[in-house]
Amino acid sequence: MFRDVLRIADVRRVEAAWLAFNAGEWAIWVAILVYAYTASGPASVGIVAVAQLLPAAIAAPLTAKIGDRMPRGRALTLAYATTGAAMLAAGLAMFVGLPPLIVYVLAASVVVAYTSIRPIQSAILPAVVGRAEHLTAANALSTLLEGTGVLIGPLLCGLVLTLASPAAVYVGAGVATLIAALLVGPLHSLASRPVVQAASDVEPPAQTEARRSRIQAVLAEPGRALAVALLAARFGVAAAMDVLVVFASIEVLGMGQAGAGFLSAAIGVGWVVGGALTVGLVGRPHLTPLLLIGACIWAVPVVGVARVSEGTAALVLLVAAGIGLAVVDVAVRTVLQRLVPVEDLPSVFGLAEGASMGGAATGALVAGVLVAVVGLGGAIVASALTLPLVALAIFRTVGRDEAAHPIPFRQIALLRRLPLFAPLAPPALEAAAASLSAEALPAGTSVITEGDVGDRFYAIEEGEVQVSQGGRVIGRLGPGSSFGELALIRDIPRTASVVTVTDVALEALDRDAFLLAITASQGAADEAARIAAAYRTRDDG
Repeated sequence: MFRDVLRIADVRRVEAAWLAFNAGEWAIWVAILVYAYTASGPASVGIVAVAQLLPAAIAAPLTAKIGDRMPRGRALTLAYATTGAAMLAAGLAMFVGLPPLIVYVLAASVVVAYTSIRPIQSAILPAVVGRAEHLTAANALSTLLEGTGVLIGPLLCGLVLTLASPAAVYVGAGVATLIAALLVGPLHSLASRPVVQAASDVEPPAQTEARRSRIQAVLAEPGRALAVALLAARFGVAAAMDVLVVFASIEVLGMGQAGAGFLSAAIGVGWVVGGALTVGLVGRPHLTPLLLIGACIWAVPVVGVARVSEGTAALVLLVAAGIGLAVVDVAVRTVLQRLVPVEDLPSVFGLAEGASMGGAATGALVAGVLVAVVGLGGAIVASALTLPLVALAIFRTVGRDEAAHPIPFRQIALLRRLPLFAPLAPPALEAAAASLSAEALPAGTSVITEGDVGDRFYAIEEGEVQVSQGGRVIGRLGPGSSFGELALIRDIPRTASVVTVTDVALEALDRDAFLLAITASQGAADEAARIAAAYRTRDDG
């Protein structure tokens, strides 16, 4: 899959720039906290962390529109160049010893600058790949590289801090981001005409009000609102630990400034491991207990961190803690998908992301206050216990609401047998299963016709269908098989006709839900690319 899409030079440029930026972004997040500790005192670390988060929340709605106001290739180049220059400015301010307040303002400007990069990255990929199956692969690659940046950014920060200072981290990240700007520079002609939102495209006030009312109605069910609260708490304790590991590394563990990067990276390693372990959660009837279990998996090793004085032990404990965070994250998102109507999921998850950002800002701020009030050990224990206490508080209500919503076990089992859907993570697989619609058709019914526009994917639950191409029968499909995916993957008309041979029971997935599902997983995207390539080989032959 990746080999095909990486043959496209523009994709290589965009993805290489994306990796460089993500690694730099996560490296400077640790670096600014270390700088705050040494430059303006331990009490400032939490405040500085919040000062990095709030500009993102304020600026994001405005900077996200840059890609629609100028050619997107030029917009991406400008975003990387501006971000890289801001990183260099902050790093140089640290080097020459300017007052910390100036450094913090410059560091905040970095956050404001890079809030536009993700929206432009998402918007520019369709222009550089050209084919639907390549877009799926490119999106999966972007997700993989973003995760890689989350891991290697703090690790690289730790390595740099063993030899130099936070200033060097900022300068290094700035150079990497300016290189990213150079990489995407040749794309300046993409989308050469600015796409400015027309007045007719603006959502009418009545529609906006209706959407807000619908979200309020959705969150009126206590279980949904409390699940969002747990997600915010999960981000809050993670941000608090980002602050506290700086204190622990320098004051207790003897790992120095560099240790903060290594400790943050350890949580990231645990996150990756925990994400892999959650594959078995799909289709389980009661996930609410896992919210509490995952919170306890987080809490126990974090309490251990408060009691150890050796760096290696802390690293191991934080890997275990990261596993707990991943379990909570996957479980709570899956529970939300079960509780919220499919048509309201985008709005509710948008609200959840906003709550998560607010939780992170609160956690970072409270962490610094707790260190001053109850000491480092007490602050770490508080961060450990907050998540299980919140999970325990919501346990009964969320569990009751989850039990009241049926889980599509039969549809999940059907999709799980299909190679295209088997790689999906639990939330994505359950969401796809919930979006299926049943169709019972008698023998002799035409399901799809060659040359028509493809709008649905079909899985066969019972019965048999006949597939023909150019008037020639090319095969039959039975239970556990699927059809209709090629037109959706490649964005082309139907390449064959399908007629029922017997009475059949089908489960259908519309185009948008299908593409959303296969884009959510590297494995699913890989299988989609393989299917498309196999059809091309057959057609060419």
